[in-house]
Amino acid sequence: MRLTPELITGMQELALEQARLLGPRASWHVGDIAWGLRQHEGREPEWTFRLWRDRGDRVVAWS
Repeated sequence: MRLTPELITGMQELALEQARLLGPRASWHVGDIAWGLRQHEGREPEWTFRLWRDRGDRVVAWS
């Protein structure tokens, strides 16, 4: 999947949920995701992304 705003939003939603559950032990911060992916904007995809959603359309994982 190409890097899209919807993909980034899904990744950030999962980061927010992780932060809510784990507090300071969470691996990602919302800003880390946007900052880390910004360098790839507008380029041919160097990486392939995928979101996994539960039946309620909530993002449960990404790679």
